[in-house]
Amino acid sequence: LVHVTPFNALMWNPGRCPVRVVEHGVKLLAEPRWRGELASGLVVVNHLARRGRRLGADLYLQMQQRLPLSLVGMDSESLPGGCGEIGQLQLPERMAAHRFFFHPVRYTSLGLALIEAMLLGLPVVGLATTELATVIRSGENGFIDTRPERLAEAMSALLADPGLAAQWGGAGQALARERFAIERFVADWMAVFREATT
Repeated sequence: LVHVTPFNALMWNPGRCPVRVVEHGVKLLAEPRWRGELASGLVVVNHLARRGRRLGADLYLQMQQRLPLSLVGMDSESLPGGCGEIGQLQLPERMAAHRFFFHPVRYTSLGLALIEAMLLGLPVVGLATTELATVIRSGENGFIDTRPERLAEAMSALLADPGLAAQWGGAGQALARERFAIERFVADWMAVFREATT
């Protein structure tokens, strides 16, 4: 059984089945430089209204009333600030224009859009839950917390200080390039295949 995150491996009961972890490997389809000229945050979740609290619909709506936030993804236009679905080739450019990436998700292994944002140098603000707690170091390469008020304060700080956003985003980009490199992903899978076939 191969999991995509150590968190999943911890939470799943595999019985007697051998377990390995191969973390995400991401190769961007486009790699624009992060600019952050839009003083707003970006949320990327498909069908957020339908998927509800587990994916953070309530937190998104709460923060969207206080801060400039845009939502992209399938059926995103059904919520305030929703911009509709963006094609994968256009999404990196949209991300690069925003000041920060907000990840309101309470429970997911580790979102690919979040990793893509980090690879572009977009600073991440999110919940200190699941695998994200091992990726983001608050105040160094982004900001995570379980208190919505603290998340709002961090997003406000990024809106007020583009230099801080650049600093956090650059540190997050360096970590993502090392931890989620497609070359590492391929090497890890090849090791799993060798182990399973010998």
